[in-house]
Amino acid sequence: MKNVILVVLFVLFNIHSLWAFRLPASVTTGPDKKSPIGNNDADLLKLTHAEEVILRIENGEIDVYLDLKKVNFLLGKEKIKLKKGMKLLSRNKIKIQFKGKKKAQKLRAFIRGQIIEQTSYLYGILQSPGYSEALDVKKGAAGVLGENHIVGGITIKGVESKKLIVGYKYYFTKALISKDILKNSSKRRGIQETIITTHLPSTTKESKIYHKGCTDDHYSGFGDYWYFYDPYKEGCYEWMNQKRRTVEVDVKFRKPKHYEKSISHYPDFNKLYKDNQIKMIVLIGYNNHMNWKNASGKITSSSIKEKLETLKTLISSKNSDMKINQFLKNNEDEGKRPTLDVGMENWDEMQDVLKELNFKKIEERKWFSLGYHKIKKKKNLPGLNNFARYEKKLKGNKVAILDMLITDTDIASPDATFPLFWKKSIEEYEVISYNGHSGLGANLDLDGMNIRLKEVNVPKLQFKKNYQIIFFNGCSTYSYYNKKYFKAKGGSKNLETILTGLPAYYSDMPGNNKAFLGPFSNFDIISYPELVGDIENTNLVTGTTLLFVNGEQDNPRSPRDFEK
Repeated sequence: MKNVILVVLFVLFNIHSLWAFRLPASVTTGPDKKSPIGNNDADLLKLTHAEEVILRIENGEIDVYLDLKKVNFLLGKEKIKLKKGMKLLSRNKIKIQFKGKKKAQKLRAFIRGQIIEQTSYLYGILQSPGYSEALDVKKGAAGVLGENHIVGGITIKGVESKKLIVGYKYYFTKALISKDILKNSSKRRGIQETIITTHLPSTTKESKIYHKGCTDDHYSGFGDYWYFYDPYKEGCYEWMNQKRRTVEVDVKFRKPKHYEKSISHYPDFNKLYKDNQIKMIVLIGYNNHMNWKNASGKITSSSIKEKLETLKTLISSKNSDMKINQFLKNNEDEGKRPTLDVGMENWDEMQDVLKELNFKKIEERKWFSLGYHKIKKKKNLPGLNNFARYEKKLKGNKVAILDMLITDTDIASPDATFPLFWKKSIEEYEVISYNGHSGLGANLDLDGMNIRLKEVNVPKLQFKKNYQIIFFNGCSTYSYYNKKYFKAKGGSKNLETILTGLPAYYSDMPGNNKAFLGPFSNFDIISYPELVGDIENTNLVTGTTLLFVNGEQDNPRSPRDFEK
């Protein structure tokens, strides 16, 4: 999740010279030229802004830089020369061997890896303010890529001394986009399609494509270049159009007939309140992360112990909360008026939200840890974690229990509190709300989480058979938390996820959670489109984060279904 200060940067972008990208001509209706087709006839579904589609690129092209004097191409044991027009099908056996290395690898796999890296720049393009403006997207940005990445039709289009020019097709990739993009499209044979022309970097080689003017002013390193790549920024336009720094591609967004969700679905409240009780948890991540490293840049038992000694002193001092927050933020506000981390601000605001929802606090624990990797002692250790438990009694002897934790969710943190609580959340709670950085998918990745649990000698997390709803309220969580979670749960029968297609902001989170938790804590039956619409309406920074519900297809279709 990005710091809220990025909002200012988004607003300050001065977009111009879009005519060079042929954008007005690139947004086309379907071939039958009929009247635009609405996204859905159901009034409820008009409350949502996101549409799941299939993304295709049929005219992809990439420069694969290779010094042909330093590589060999092998078919079996025989050296061969690549020729223009040669196709690399999935069964192709041509291998590439770099001189000085014994092991050869399949040429098709090598090129495919380059293509996947090149197409990842669509993440940045789809979130570009200039791109959204040109597409007439009213709220938020254009969208985000999903998890499937299928490449085919790989063809050698040119062979030069320093590079290969390769054509390809990129298809069956799910994407989450703004409904505004499809509003003027039409249908043919049950398929709704919009075609958008854009420019991808011509290669993945840093020296050929990296330019500071094409990325975020704060996250400006090449490691983040793909995520913040914006060819529509003022500082990028002239540079990009010199030499062969980009290639023009047609991006097709297709919505097949079977993607139509003509009937809204409902969370299964009866399953949530099995035995007349529901357990919910809200996990809040700090915006900043503790620096646990020593002077050499390594995390060691000594560097952890040194930080903990400082933390102990701060906990026992006056105005400890502010001092601990400043310690966490590494004195970034030095010389200015001290402030709390925005995650801690949300922790404070959420306590007011829970009061408004008529919860009563029955337990609290401050500045603790459940243990640290590299430190054997686990009891009575200080930490950056705060916990509180709330309870509310409803009519019909129903009880709602809500736990709340603020913690450092960074995957590099040696503090085991967050992975232990995430395991507990997955195994014991019906409703889970995560609010923090996604870490480009790393922070809540199940494999990574199990590695962290293993480091402190705790078994892997195991999904239970109970019905669950998980709200992943971080940046672009649609891209990261779909397949693995449903696979681990055993399918969608007892799991729904609410995912973001765009960056989420800390300032929106208290309002988001009030709208999300309210119906579940009050047993107020609500449809998913209504729930998503209510959450989106609380956004203060952007009109939408393109919220999307996954796994609800086998849920009740009307309140009457709860009686069956």
